[in-house]
Amino acid sequence: FAEDLPDPDMLTFEDDATVLLCVGTFEPRKAQAALAVAFAEVAEEHPRAVLALVGDVGGPYSLALHALVDDLNLRDRVRLEPVVTDPYPWYLAADAFVLASDVESMPRALLEVMGFGTAVAAAAAWGVPELVVHGENGLLFTPRDLRAAADALRALLDLSPQRRLELGRSAARTVREKHDVAGYVAAYRRLLRDLVGDQTPQPTVRTS
Repeated sequence: FAEDLPDPDMLTFEDDATVLLCVGTFEPRKAQAALAVAFAEVAEEHPRAVLALVGDVGGPYSLALHALVDDLNLRDRVRLEPVVTDPYPWYLAADAFVLASDVESMPRALLEVMGFGTAVAAAAAWGVPELVVHGENGLLFTPRDLRAAADALRALLDLSPQRRLELGRSAARTVREKHDVAGYVAAYRRLLRDLVGDQTPQPTVRTS
């Protein structure tokens, strides 16, 4: 399955770089453009920080995002990478993960990267606060708020390596204790067993 793995050159960063990662198909609701603008606000303060946006599938939004990064003069600091079938190598390469989406239920990428023990900052949209508790296992910020996004990036980058490690460990514990796949399997098994075992006649629906 070598064709499913990202090009090793994509994962090459300077040894002292701090890699902020966002994985998600490039589209408006994922707010990668807002994230790039927010990163521009803190890039000068953190010259070793790099933002990797993984999920380029082409199309108008992608073209606009490439143009925006050029206009911000951040081509050497913001990586726009194609969508990958296996994001795990990216999770391993990241120092922290950022999710700026303004529409999410329970994002898989966020669950996965937290399971890797990576510190996260995420927009508090829809079901995300059910997963991330601000200051305990990650950072939350207001969706659709560029200032809040920039402040979250700044806070994430200002964390000491030890504090990022603590948040990451807490994130992994959250996934392990509350969102392990075995729990979902058991819940669906119980549901299906109850449905099969219920022999109560159902009402007849008249069609005429």
